[in-house]
Amino acid sequence: MSSTHPNLNSLNVAALKALCKENGLSGYSKLSKQALIEKITGVVKAPNDLVPPNPADAPKAPLESTPISTGQVSKHNLKRKTPLTLESNSKSAKKVKLLDPKSSDPEALVGSSVNADKTTGSNLDLSAPLRSAPDGSAGTASSQIPTPGESHFAQTGTNPQKPAPIRKPLPATPSNSKAPQFLFSSTNTTRDRLKVSEIVQRPTPLLPPSKPFVKMLPSKPPRPAQNMVAVQLTTNSCGDMNTSSSYLARRLLSEPPEPRKLPLPPKISQRSQTTKLSVILSYLDDRSLEQCTSVCKSWRYAVYLSAQNILKRYYPGIRLTTYLEPFKTSLSQLDLWPYLRYRRDEVKEAQETFAGSYLHSVFGLAPISPRLWCCGDSPTQLEVALRFLAARTWLAINVGDQRVVKWTQTTIIDAQPVAHTRDGAGRNTSSFSSDADIWRITTRSGDKQSLVVYHVLGETGEIIGQIQDDDPFAAGPSVGRARGELRLDWDNLLASSFFQGGRILERTRWSGTDEYQNGISRHWLKPRSLQNASELQKAEKKVAERYILASVAGNSLSGRYQTATELAREFNGVPSADTGLAAKNPHATLYVPEFHFVESVHFTTGRGQPLHPALAVIQTPFREVFILRDTGSEVGTEEEGVRFVWMELLGCDVKGVARC
Repeated sequence: MSSTHPNLNSLNVAALKALCKENGLSGYSKLSKQALIEKITGVVKAPNDLVPPNPADAPKAPLESTPISTGQVSKHNLKRKTPLTLESNSKSAKKVKLLDPKSSDPEALVGSSVNADKTTGSNLDLSAPLRSAPDGSAGTASSQIPTPGESHFAQTGTNPQKPAPIRKPLPATPSNSKAPQFLFSSTNTTRDRLKVSEIVQRPTPLLPPSKPFVKMLPSKPPRPAQNMVAVQLTTNSCGDMNTSSSYLARRLLSEPPEPRKLPLPPKISQRSQTTKLSVILSYLDDRSLEQCTSVCKSWRYAVYLSAQNILKRYYPGIRLTTYLEPFKTSLSQLDLWPYLRYRRDEVKEAQETFAGSYLHSVFGLAPISPRLWCCGDSPTQLEVALRFLAARTWLAINVGDQRVVKWTQTTIIDAQPVAHTRDGAGRNTSSFSSDADIWRITTRSGDKQSLVVYHVLGETGEIIGQIQDDDPFAAGPSVGRARGELRLDWDNLLASSFFQGGRILERTRWSGTDEYQNGISRHWLKPRSLQNASELQKAEKKVAERYILASVAGNSLSGRYQTATELAREFNGVPSADTGLAAKNPHATLYVPEFHFVESVHFTTGRGQPLHPALAVIQTPFREVFILRDTGSEVGTEEEGVRFVWMELLGCDVKGVARC
């Protein structure tokens, strides 16, 4: 090579690269000096490259004037492994190679590539003439391209100075066997000479076109942060959170309307007849009364007065007496129909609320008398009666017997507080104590028509005694030992001056530090005891107090009387010395174990979902418990969730969330 190209060996690498750049070559930036020389001189080529032995054998006439007759090129010749090198007579002409597109030689893919048409790839029409044959006749493409069986030395007549390394061709596949042939050129001059416009559609680049840079981050603006609790509350389809402390009984929030004065009263001579007629018309239904208003003026006036008789017949009690007290002198001139509709709506709402509760599926509407539905003395009467039914249901489910079947045959006809004022004749006065802690529940058996009176706690509905022992399941055998009604400690408590102004919650006793008040955390209770506390805080405080009363030791309410010390020792498993002597002056003591101390009350789950309106969560020092809001009775724990029987009865899931 040094003898053939002495001028190239004398150049340095920079000069060789500049020469490659002038010749339009590519891929030379990282090549060595020897590789650059080989790339320029075109030494590196396939073993079967056609190299003419002597440039003098080429025809003396110019290449453009030589005619050429192109024949059909067979597919066998187009699939050759070796390129076709065409050399013109001019010394400045460059070599043109027809390469196989399946070749893996990176140095052979130097020039630009053109894609031939798939349909006409076998008919190559070269507009530039090729070198003529030695005999003077026009050579064909098949005469210039050797067959696979021919030897390279037989065609060239000379042995190359340095044979190129043998490259194994890629295996032919059905996909690449039909691939179009490509025409590669080492220089732009040769590419201009070989025009294949009839075959070439468009140049195909070796590398795919670059795509614009796409950011990995989203282009949309970030969403504003939202509170998880607020999202859970808004996505809950069962409604908003119920902030009431009672689920079974709901009162009307509006105040009763004021009575209206009737215009144009009848004559004085007809007023006595109108009053008598109003009594008769009060037994008619509303549609009939509407028709009576069009008879005459006196009948119309009597229809307005009939509302007073309807109220006295179906809604008697302290509430009606208190409402009519300021209008004693003008009752015969008042329209009481707005107040009558108010009381009817109150009863309708209470019955609809009860029909949607779990007590309706157990008892139906039979356990409540129509008079008690009207709440003649106070709306608290119905609430206490419903808590009494809820306490019976909870006891029947926990004990697991069939006593609830017997209780469904009884009807609650009245509920009165024990601590209320009476006049000299023993009748109830208007000073009705609706916030009393102990109530009398009067029931009537359906078959025997016998009355049974129970003493219950107003906040929990739990029985502490009874007057008649017709129901053996009502209380323990020691109930009624004192005066036939209550245990002696309860009887002394009701007779004491403490009970007239104090609350039963103040009789609780607990073992612990000053961090708790009546078994409730002082830190949690302080903001809920203020006058400006919200309705939710007041409801949470009320539920906490009910849980404390429902969680006192067993004998604190009924059974054998025990002091606070004895109750604490029994709860801790320490036997107490039983002397057999009854206390001379026992006092009612409600012992609260440390296990049931209240840390907080919640009406939502840990994820902010509203609980079932009948449930609440109590956080104790040891665990969380699910309770009923109306009675404070436990229906589940943190470990097991809401018990299955209460899940089916209330219609909630294991977490206490209502099923929609």
